[in-house]
Amino acid sequence: MTIPPTPQIVYRPAVLADAEQCAKVYNEGWIYAFTRTKLISDDITKKVAEGRLAGLQSTIPLHGGIDKTGRMRIRAVKRTGCCSWISLELLNMYIDTNFHGRGIGPNMVKEGIRLLGWTEKDGKMFCRVLERNYRAVKFYEKMGGRVVNSEVTTKYSDFEQALLTMGWDSVLDVKC
Repeated sequence: MTIPPTPQIVYRPAVLADAEQCAKVYNEGWIYAFTRTKLISDDITKKVAEGRLAGLQSTIPLHGGIDKTGRMRIRAVKRTGCCSWISLELLNMYIDTNFHGRGIGPNMVKEGIRLLGWTEKDGKMFCRVLERNYRAVKFYEKMGGRVVNSEVTTKYSDFEQALLTMGWDSVLDVKC
Protein backbone atom coordinates (compact mmCIF):
# COMPACT_ATOMS: atom_id res chain seq x y z
CA MET A 1 0.00 0.00 0.00
CA THR A 2 1.38 3.39 -0.99
CA ILE A 3 0.86 6.28 1.41
CA PRO A 4 -0.30 9.37 -0.47
CA PRO A 5 1.90 12.46 -0.11
CA THR A 6 1.23 14.71 2.84
CA PRO A 7 -0.76 17.74 1.76
CA GLN A 8 0.67 21.17 2.50
CA ILE A 9 -0.42 22.13 5.98
CA VAL A 10 -0.84 25.70 7.14
CA TYR A 11 -0.50 26.22 10.88
CA ARG A 12 -2.40 29.05 12.53
CA PRO A 13 -3.94 29.84 15.90
CA ALA A 14 -7.44 28.44 16.28
CA VAL A 15 -10.39 30.79 16.08
CA LEU A 16 -13.87 30.43 17.54
CA ALA A 17 -15.22 29.07 14.25
CA ASP A 18 -12.84 26.10 14.67
CA ALA A 19 -14.18 25.12 18.10
CA GLU A 20 -16.73 22.52 17.04
CA GLN A 21 -14.31 20.68 14.75
CA CYS A 22 -11.47 20.92 17.30
CA ALA A 23 -13.74 19.35 19.90
CA LYS A 24 -14.55 16.47 17.54
CA VAL A 25 -10.91 15.80 16.56
CA TYR A 26 -9.84 16.00 20.20
CA ASN A 27 -12.53 13.55 21.25
CA GLU A 28 -12.00 11.16 18.31
CA GLY A 29 -8.26 11.13 18.99
CA TRP A 30 -8.87 10.29 22.62
CA ILE A 31 -11.24 7.45 21.69
CA TYR A 32 -8.75 6.10 19.12
CA ALA A 33 -5.83 6.19 21.56
CA PHE A 34 -7.72 4.46 24.34
CA THR A 35 -9.62 1.81 22.35
CA ARG A 36 -6.62 0.89 20.20
CA THR A 37 -4.26 0.47 23.13
CA LYS A 38 -6.89 -1.05 25.45
CA LEU A 39 -5.78 1.31 28.19
CA ILE A 40 -9.30 1.23 29.58
CA SER A 41 -12.40 -0.76 28.70
CA ASP A 42 -14.31 0.26 25.57
CA ASP A 43 -17.48 0.88 27.62
CA ILE A 44 -15.72 3.33 29.90
CA THR A 45 -13.96 4.96 26.94
CA LYS A 46 -17.29 5.58 25.19
CA LYS A 47 -18.98 6.85 28.36
CA VAL A 48 -16.14 9.24 29.16
CA ALA A 49 -15.95 10.35 25.51
CA GLU A 50 -19.63 11.30 25.47
CA GLY A 51 -19.15 13.42 28.59
CA ARG A 52 -15.96 15.00 27.24
CA LEU A 53 -17.58 16.00 23.95
CA ALA A 54 -20.59 17.49 25.75
CA GLY A 55 -18.24 19.37 28.08
CA LEU A 56 -16.15 20.69 25.20
CA GLN A 57 -19.23 21.78 23.28
CA SER A 58 -20.73 23.47 26.34
CA THR A 59 -17.72 25.79 26.64
CA ILE A 60 -18.04 27.10 23.08
CA PRO A 61 -20.61 29.80 24.07
CA LEU A 62 -18.30 30.91 26.92
CA HIS A 63 -15.39 31.34 24.54
CA GLY A 64 -17.74 33.08 22.09
CA GLY A 65 -18.55 35.63 24.78
CA ILE A 66 -14.85 36.18 25.43
CA ASP A 67 -14.23 36.51 21.70
CA LYS A 68 -16.97 39.14 21.32
CA THR A 69 -16.04 41.27 24.31
CA GLY A 70 -12.30 40.92 23.77
CA ARG A 71 -11.78 40.59 27.50
CA MET A 72 -10.49 37.63 29.37
CA ARG A 73 -9.26 37.23 32.90
CA ILE A 74 -6.07 35.24 33.18
CA ARG A 75 -5.07 33.79 36.52
CA ALA A 76 -1.60 32.46 37.18
CA VAL A 77 -1.54 29.04 38.78
CA LYS A 78 1.34 28.03 41.00
CA ARG A 79 2.28 24.47 40.22
CA THR A 80 3.09 22.08 43.03
CA GLY A 81 4.41 18.55 43.07
CA CYS A 82 6.34 16.82 40.32
CA CYS A 83 6.06 19.60 37.76
CA SER A 84 6.51 22.70 39.91
CA TRP A 85 9.85 23.33 38.19
CA ILE A 86 8.32 23.38 34.72
CA SER A 87 6.44 26.36 33.35
CA LEU A 88 4.88 25.08 30.13
CA GLU A 89 2.61 22.09 29.49
CA LEU A 90 1.75 20.35 26.26
CA LEU A 91 -1.74 19.44 27.37
CA ASN A 92 -3.23 17.51 24.45
CA MET A 93 -2.22 16.49 21.00
CA TYR A 94 -4.30 14.37 18.67
CA ILE A 95 -3.61 13.77 15.01
CA ASP A 96 -6.13 12.22 12.64
CA THR A 97 -5.11 8.62 11.94
CA ASN A 98 -4.89 9.41 8.20
CA PHE A 99 -1.86 11.56 9.02
CA HIS A 100 0.03 9.23 11.39
CA GLY A 101 3.66 8.57 10.51
CA ARG A 102 4.13 11.62 8.30
CA GLY A 103 6.10 13.87 10.66
CA ILE A 104 3.19 16.20 11.27
CA GLY A 105 3.22 15.88 15.08
CA PRO A 106 6.65 17.32 15.84
CA ASN A 107 6.09 20.09 13.31
CA MET A 108 2.74 20.87 14.92
CA VAL A 109 4.39 21.20 18.33
CA LYS A 110 7.22 23.36 16.96
CA GLU A 111 4.77 25.61 15.13
CA GLY A 112 2.55 25.86 18.21
CA ILE A 113 5.56 26.97 20.26
CA ARG A 114 6.34 29.58 17.61
CA LEU A 115 2.74 30.83 17.35
CA LEU A 116 2.52 31.14 21.14
CA GLY A 117 5.75 33.11 21.16
CA TRP A 118 7.45 30.77 23.63
CA THR A 119 11.20 31.24 23.80
CA GLU A 120 14.18 29.87 25.73
CA LYS A 121 13.34 32.21 28.62
CA ASP A 122 9.92 30.56 29.00
CA GLY A 123 11.66 27.52 30.39
CA LYS A 124 11.03 23.82 30.47
CA MET A 125 8.07 22.01 28.96
CA PHE A 126 6.31 18.81 29.97
CA CYS A 127 3.44 16.56 28.99
CA ARG A 128 1.77 13.62 30.67
CA VAL A 129 1.10 10.28 29.03
CA LEU A 130 0.00 6.88 30.27
CA GLU A 131 2.93 4.46 30.19
CA ARG A 132 0.82 1.82 28.44
CA ASN A 133 0.21 4.23 25.56
CA TYR A 134 3.45 3.01 23.98
CA ARG A 135 2.92 4.82 20.70
CA ALA A 136 2.61 8.20 22.45
CA VAL A 137 5.60 7.54 24.74
CA LYS A 138 7.79 6.66 21.73
CA PHE A 139 6.48 9.72 19.87
CA TYR A 140 7.48 12.09 22.69
CA GLU A 141 10.86 10.34 23.11
CA LYS A 142 11.57 10.84 19.39
CA MET A 143 10.81 14.52 19.94
CA GLY A 144 13.48 14.66 22.65
CA GLY A 145 11.28 14.23 25.71
CA ARG A 146 12.44 12.09 28.60
CA VAL A 147 10.63 10.60 31.58
CA VAL A 148 11.06 12.93 34.56
CA ASN A 149 8.39 11.47 36.83
CA SER A 150 6.09 8.47 37.15
CA GLU A 151 3.07 8.09 39.39
CA VAL A 152 0.37 5.46 39.78
CA THR A 153 -3.15 6.70 39.08
CA THR A 154 -6.71 5.58 38.33
CA LYS A 155 -7.69 9.02 37.03
CA TYR A 156 -7.73 7.90 33.39
CA SER A 157 -8.72 4.27 33.68
CA ASP A 158 -10.67 1.73 35.66
CA PHE A 159 -7.45 0.23 37.10
CA GLU A 160 -4.14 1.51 38.45
CA GLN A 161 -1.48 2.36 35.90
CA ALA A 162 1.60 4.52 35.54
CA LEU A 163 1.19 8.11 34.39
CA LEU A 164 4.50 9.39 33.04
CA THR A 165 5.62 12.99 32.95
CA MET A 166 7.79 13.59 29.90
CA GLY A 167 9.99 16.69 30.00
CA TRP A 168 12.15 18.91 27.81
CA ASP A 169 14.80 21.22 29.29
CA SER A 170 13.63 23.97 26.93
CA VAL A 171 10.78 24.48 24.51
CA LEU A 172 13.52 24.96 21.93
CA ASP A 173 14.74 21.37 22.51
CA VAL A 174 11.74 19.80 20.76
CA LYS A 175 13.11 17.78 17.84
CA CYS A 176 11.46 17.73 14.42
